[in-house]
Amino acid sequence: MSNRNLLQPENESPPDGIDIDQCVDNYGVGIDTHSKFIQVCVLQRTGSKLVRFENTFTTCYDDLLTARDWIIAIVSAHLNGNDDFHYTIESTGTYHFPIIRALQGVPRVVNPLIAGCARRKTDTLDARLLSYHDITGLWKDS
Repeated sequence: MSNRNLLQPENESPPDGIDIDQCVDNYGVGIDTHSKFIQVCVLQRTGSKLVRFENTFTTCYDDLLTARDWIIAIVSAHLNGNDDFHYTIESTGTYHFPIIRALQGVPRVVNPLIAGCARRKTDTLDARLLSYHDITGLWKDS
């Protein structure tokens, strides 16, 4: 996990050319999964801007709970309770099962082959794309 301020946004303008009019929700969470770590991207609407938060967590269960707390701290203004937050996650092998168990909430589980991929394949870009899918409501709740 990085040592920087976890609630400090990465970017305070519409990231990656996203049109804010495409957003159907006030936030979107994207999670790219691996066996040893997850890459998380949170997009949050603030007025006419989108703010992006990014972080990496290990798949140790305590770190997954920390990831949940981190996400909830960012999107808490848009929640009725801690368990109603939503996120879009790739169904990579079986790696997503412990993540869904730790995060709870409302997952939108997507096969990575149909979720699309960024032009340059990196974990950060994949998490950003999944957060974009989440904030635009592309996938149904699982």
